[in-house]
Amino acid sequence: MADPTPKSPPASPDVTLPDSLISTTDAISYWSSTEATITGMLGGYPQVSRIDLQSSSNFLTKIRRRSPHHPPSEPLSRIADCGAGIGRITLGLLSRVATVVDIVEPV
Repeated sequence: MADPTPKSPPASPDVTLPDSLISTTDAISYWSSTEATITGMLGGYPQVSRIDLQSSSNFLTKIRRRSPHHPPSEPLSRIADCGAGIGRITLGLLSRVATVVDIVEPV
């Protein structure tokens, strides 16, 4: 039998504050139930896609072309991978274009 007591709708997130859209409870629950392997972290794919890495490389190159301080032909001294996950971009790309890579993974 359903509960006849009316329930208040959940509070709407404040879209002017992007962090209010993040549910750390849901993120921790999801990642806690996911196998700690490349296959698990990539949603069932058994390896990192070369296309994924190439797209990220193209994106980084486009950004670096706009900077007079960091031309694509020179290695970066330091870079950060924020939301690094299992580090597929760190290992497959960033470690090849920077001397030091700082990895940040909040979950």
